[in-house]
Amino acid sequence: MDTYKAWIRKKRSNARKSGDVELMEQLKEDIEVLPDGRSHILWIGDRHKATRFVYFFHGGGYIAPAIPGHMEWCLQAYVLASRHTRRSTTGGPRERVAVAVLQYTLTPQARFPAQMCQAASGLAHLLRGGVRPSRLVVGGDSAGGNLTVQLLSHLLHPYPLAEKIVLEEPLAGAFLVSPLVSQNMLTRSFVDGRPCDMLSEGIFDNPNREMFHEKPRGLLGVLFPNWGLVETKEFREGRGWALMADVDEKWLDGMGNIVKKVYVTCGKHEILRDQGIDIAESIRARNTDVDVKLEVAEKEAHDFILLEGQRQVVGDATSRMRTWFSLVWS
Repeated sequence: MDTYKAWIRKKRSNARKSGDVELMEQLKEDIEVLPDGRSHILWIGDRHKATRFVYFFHGGGYIAPAIPGHMEWCLQAYVLASRHTRRSTTGGPRERVAVAVLQYTLTPQARFPAQMCQAASGLAHLLRGGVRPSRLVVGGDSAGGNLTVQLLSHLLHPYPLAEKIVLEEPLAGAFLVSPLVSQNMLTRSFVDGRPCDMLSEGIFDNPNREMFHEKPRGLLGVLFPNWGLVETKEFREGRGWALMADVDEKWLDGMGNIVKKVYVTCGKHEILRDQGIDIAESIRARNTDVDVKLEVAEKEAHDFILLEGQRQVVGDATSRMRTWFSLVWS
């Protein structure tokens, strides 16, 4: 939360110096506490004037909080996107966008399914506040992409411990940036991405174990160091709330009832590349009524849109996200 507050102060100071009155109006510290008292919604953009909304889950392996790059990404790709697109379809004033960033509890303070329950609570809060599903896009990067598919899974197959949500219409869209959707580390991209990617098997595996299961102890821990979720009751029963790509594809059936468009983007040179490709192709194959867009960026590794945000530049990854976001409403 401190990162968010500091970022807001800095952006407002810069906007004041440059005379950007519109940005000054849109960026004000706005924090809502969710019912569990541990999670919050951090608003970027004026939610009271917005007509379109983004529900955003930051990455960080469930062990790291949001960083300024996440905030900058949300500002440039969504809130300021309306400055670069046409006016509303009715010919009226330009559409305004506000982003609800979920501040969820990190590990080891909380493990699965706590974050999914918080994501569901946040969505229910937005809907009760008057946000229509058809005016809402959900998504995130890396672990935030995982939390996105957890929420979509919950909407498809209500999780017993999470707040049940019945959508009166599908969500406008969902985006998955370099998503974590499987515990499989035997895909080709884990080999191809080693020389280039910021992630490695160790970086990937440790948060995975920390979030979803305890490491086996004793001899089992020596013989099967990566063994865990595959042995849990949920996985044996074919339920994919935690890792959607590790269960039968029929788990994805009916996704057209909860979301209209899905955007999956990953880098050609990242270790999670094949996971992104797999989940995009699986959603498309099982749901002909969902518009699935898959992009494998030729010159990128893991989560380049976040790196652009950290550098405060609107690069290729941010521009592609901005383009997709503008087309969601067409």
